[in-house]
Amino acid sequence: MVVTATILKPFGDKADQFAYQPPEMDARINILHGSVRSSKTWAMIPKVIMLCDYEVDGLRIFTGVSKQTIYDNVLNDLFDVIGPENYRYNRQSGQVEILGTQRLAIGAKDEGTCILVRDNAKNQSETGLRGTCRFNGYYSY
Repeated sequence: MVVTATILKPFGDKADQFAYQPPEMDARINILHGSVRSSKTWAMIPKVIMLCDYEVDGLRIFTGVSKQTIYDNVLNDLFDVIGPENYRYNRQSGQVEILGTQRLAIGAKDEGTCILVRDNAKNQSETGLRGTCRFNGYYSY
């Protein structure tokens, strides 16, 4: 994408390999780690853009501590790269449309995240997200 090439500066070798390799070559789970300001978020941005062209069976999500931290740490930079005409974001619901693909921002500490609270016969409770078994996503903390 031309916009990406003009805004993003060259990455280090590891970040560049992750950012620009075809998604089908990625591992099932990819964890970007490193010190603060080591380009983890910036390396993820070209990958998110590439993934817009790939069909997925499940839900596309961004997850983090809260929807606000997702916006501050990830979406704000992503939106700067792709431009205002290429996204829509509903801060209340967390619904995100990026280059025509739907995603959901889910904050782990946001009210209503724990959808399923069920007591079974053994008086144990189960909490967590329901129906989000297959997804491509980005976790921000």
